[in-house]
Amino acid sequence: MPRKLDLNAYHTACDKVLSSDQGCAIQLLGGLVGWIASEVVPDIKILEGPSLTHKELVAVHSDKIFIDDKADYIKVEIVCGVYLQLEEASMTASHLSWWPKHDIWMGGGYAIPQWSPDAEKFYQDWLAGWKKGSLS
Repeated sequence: MPRKLDLNAYHTACDKVLSSDQGCAIQLLGGLVGWIASEVVPDIKILEGPSLTHKELVAVHSDKIFIDDKADYIKVEIVCGVYLQLEEASMTASHLSWWPKHDIWMGGGYAIPQWSPDAEKFYQDWLAGWKKGSLS
């Protein structure tokens, strides 16, 4: 069972990622990670355009190419709070996370173009659980 110290470490790592040039790219992914990023990344930073540090081709039209920042998979995993938990008895590791992983979220019922009241309820209930000490 994760401890409060683990949660603090998650917040530190998450804030570091979202304060980097990856923050905008992660916010633009949408879903839960986009919502988490929106609490750290100022809207004005999104409007500044891509940093081009981690770029990807997003479209080609005629003789023009369009590129944007690409969110690194590992950075998205950090925002989701992915961690490994060793099972000592079997010497195996479980892949766990503080939040649902991005691909799980996007494949579920909350993955609609807008942040919904149901998604907000899930988010607020999850946060309330953390504050009450039920961190799993």
